[in-house]
Amino acid sequence: MNKTIIRLIPAVAVLAASTCLAETEKFRGTGLWKEVSGTAIHYFDAVPGRNVITHETTPTGTGVNLHTTETIDLFGDLEGRVLYQPETVIDFAACSLVNTGNQVFSGTVLGEGPVLLHDSLFRFDVNICTGETAGKVFLVDRIDGPAVDCVLDIVGTGFSEQGNGLADYAGRCRIRGADAPGLD
Repeated sequence: MNKTIIRLIPAVAVLAASTCLAETEKFRGTGLWKEVSGTAIHYFDAVPGRNVITHETTPTGTGVNLHTTETIDLFGDLEGRVLYQPETVIDFAACSLVNTGNQVFSGTVLGEGPVLLHDSLFRFDVNICTGETAGKVFLVDRIDGPAVDCVLDIVGTGFSEQGNGLADYAGRCRIRGADAPGLD
């Protein structure tokens, strides 16, 4: 293989990757990603209308599996409420709690909205021995309102006096342009 062809390989690879990204962005629409941050309260108290509703409890050999409906309020660049329906797997022997499932955010993003966004890709991992909590949220499935995508990292920061979970979030969001599919 001659030296000219070898030198062209990285350029061709970059061009191919750029073309793939451009095709993906064409489908999702355009819009500049902006950094976002804020705080969250995950309600565990007994206040009607925001308390945890347990639908199913299944004991396992090392813990329990739960299916619940819960609420979370977001403050900051995302302002609103999350209706959170996790499937929780608790393993006491491994000191682990994992939440996956479905959630819907209703509110505003970067002052735009109201929006209604669905996420079935989130995952939260909790070390129940230390309390360390971390999660990833993918609010990219638009139900109503402006076409918005948000990808967030969540870090637990402790509990309120009422026993509600506190967290910080940071990530990025974008308001997609009018060329995005599915816009009314």
